[in-house]
Amino acid sequence: MVEGPDGTKYIRGEIMVGFKEGSTVDDLNKLLRKLNGTVIETIDPPGIYRIKLNEDMSVEEAMKIADAHDGVDSSEPNLAYPRIGDDGVPGAYPSVGMNLNLQPGEMAVAVFDSGLDPKYADLAVIRGTYDAVDPGAEISDPLGHGTLTSLVAAGVITPEGADAVESGVPVLSVRTFDENGMTSSDVLMRALEFAANSGVEIVNMSWGSEVDSNFMEAAMNYAAQNGMTLYASAGNEPTGEPIYPAGYSSVTAVGGLNPDGTQWENSNYGDFVEVYAPAKAVFDGKVYYGTSIASPYTAGQAARK
Repeated sequence: MVEGPDGTKYIRGEIMVGFKEGSTVDDLNKLLRKLNGTVIETIDPPGIYRIKLNEDMSVEEAMKIADAHDGVDSSEPNLAYPRIGDDGVPGAYPSVGMNLNLQPGEMAVAVFDSGLDPKYADLAVIRGTYDAVDPGAEISDPLGHGTLTSLVAAGVITPEGADAVESGVPVLSVRTFDENGMTSSDVLMRALEFAANSGVEIVNMSWGSEVDSNFMEAAMNYAAQNGMTLYASAGNEPTGEPIYPAGYSSVTAVGGLNPDGTQWENSNYGDFVEVYAPAKAVFDGKVYYGTSIASPYTAGQAARK
């Protein structure tokens, strides 16, 4: 990961390129020759190429060349995003999915987070796992955050101030964050593709960044237009300013409540926040506060309707 002059973090030696409608493979090949680059992943939809650059070319230089190239609509770095923490108190990949064995009327929630502790993988409500950071790897959760959010979405953990549920919700737990709590545009798009191909209709994203990405917004919009309902944490700093993906119009931003139903003092707010939900939960003997809890709870409730 590299930090640019403006503080934006991105993956070293990679750019994301989108071509205009009507462009051809010849347009792509001409650009690759200019960049001395290699396509390492095609994300289609929404029709974006992830290109590996030669070692002598910077991301900034490559984007200038790409943006000036005939047929290119736009380019971006392969942006890196940090997950939202909760306040604790003491190569190309194939378009694949998986069978979640959903019964008629069942609706699954895909949780994009740091993964799942394998000891919970055999729970009846965990219908599948996938590592979008390292496809093919066994599921894990180096941070523990994904395990918490998956269990909240499934109804195994009930936030304080919420009514306990009688039945669980099927969950697909997707690891999208590495052991340092970082993810990237290509990983998130890969996760969306996998969830869609697995028949998932609801996605929870308990993370956020101030960095706005046209490509990420396009991917979220495409998912929403094709039947997915997307939920994301509004943020744990009450700035009143949107974070992303919660700030995209195709995503429902979820703020946090105290157990008594009042707004949690550290919850973000503003016109972009559409829903508020309980934000306090107990897990493994620790108490956690965060909109990261409110969001999967809301997603789980939506799956029950």
